[in-house]
Amino acid sequence: RLEDSPKPIVAAINGTCFGGGCEVALSCHYRIATKNKKTQLGLPEVMLGLLPGAGGTQRLPRLVGLANALPIMLTGAPVRADKAKRLGLVDVLVDPLGPGLMSQEERDIQYLEEVAIDAAKKLASGQLKGRRSTMWEPEWSSVKGFTHNLMLKAGPVRNYVFDQAVKEVKKKT
Repeated sequence: RLEDSPKPIVAAINGTCFGGGCEVALSCHYRIATKNKKTQLGLPEVMLGLLPGAGGTQRLPRLVGLANALPIMLTGAPVRADKAKRLGLVDVLVDPLGPGLMSQEERDIQYLEEVAIDAAKKLASGQLKGRRSTMWEPEWSSVKGFTHNLMLKAGPVRNYVFDQAVKEVKKKT
């Protein structure tokens, strides 16, 4: 429901964003995270033998491409904010603020909230473009979307990609 909302939904991420929280962030139109060592995203439930159940396995490849999504989905390894930005999992990184009257964490959360509200307003007015690659409608217009769809449609390519994924998982388990 979030990703189909006509109103822009922005995820403001500060700290760990794992499992269901990460899947909720994936369904948002825009994701903002703090440049902080503590800020990480991931789907660690796979380390317990569970599959992400809220659409993360469909949304993640559409955002970051299949080749980048498979290690995240299959190993459960966390992704730091800077890498998440490079992959396209996060749209914007904000610097943590320095000390002030409030604690560092309170200031970071307040600032992150302000940036998220500003982004939502810009998304609503059309000044900012969010990526709305929905779970059910494959995106063919971007290179990532085209490649992702090609991989899933072409039998030999799909088989090769998934064979490589199986080998990687077996190496790590």
